[in-house]
Amino acid sequence: MHIDAAHPFGDGDGVDAADEDLCEADPLEGLDASTRDALTSATALLDASMSWTLTAADAARFAASDAGDRASTLGFTTAGGARAMLEHAAARLAPKKPKRFLDLGSGAGHTVLYFAVLDPSLECVGHELSAERVASSRDALRRLDAERPDLDLANRVAFVQGDMTLADTSGFDIVWASTLALGDGLRLRLAEKLVAELDAGVVLYSSIALVAGSSETPLVVANSWSHAHEVEVAVMDADTAVAPHLREAAHRRRSEDF
Repeated sequence: MHIDAAHPFGDGDGVDAADEDLCEADPLEGLDASTRDALTSATALLDASMSWTLTAADAARFAASDAGDRASTLGFTTAGGARAMLEHAAARLAPKKPKRFLDLGSGAGHTVLYFAVLDPSLECVGHELSAERVASSRDALRRLDAERPDLDLANRVAFVQGDMTLADTSGFDIVWASTLALGDGLRLRLAEKLVAELDAGVVLYSSIALVAGSSETPLVVANSWSHAHEVEVAVMDADTAVAPHLREAAHRRRSEDF
């Protein structure tokens, strides 16, 4: 079976030339049939269970969180994109093998389940503010675990509902924060939290740079809104600091509010 990771919704209208080049390659080439089948099942279950709109209760949660006007926007990493991130992180962590993955703002749960399928020894946790999206993630997890008990997903995967700035970040090797739609204030608070809490050596991925002093060349990752989204990469160390542009943006926003 084959996942069209480059075109999760089919027609690919509006794809630019650079994206088209990436679409020519199979993002899951080299994976065994069992893993590909599990990823195909995960995609189908996730797409069937997720909701693009928020309930009134979830909308109120986002409004009260001061997360920004677009923080509730839903997008997701494709199976191929998740593979690119996981393989990249594994190379950065070598010879140590990654043990725990944290997705801050896990949405419908795509990246979490894809990581868990791709590495059957990895513990994966998704943290999401929307209660409905957490419920749909757990439903997809339950169904995939029933279909593929050999992957032991129920004992390795968890979805937590709550504010990402209150998430337990201890003990993770890989952290992913899709920060593209977050407001300036939340980005700054999240960056301060990660700089204070993440251990040296943790590989951090984010849609917009959260930290400075340990950044690397951006990684191209396919997701639901772009086949060639550049993800910021940092390997945490003693010199890692909050990215200056976040403090500047937050300061400008406060000035505008007065």
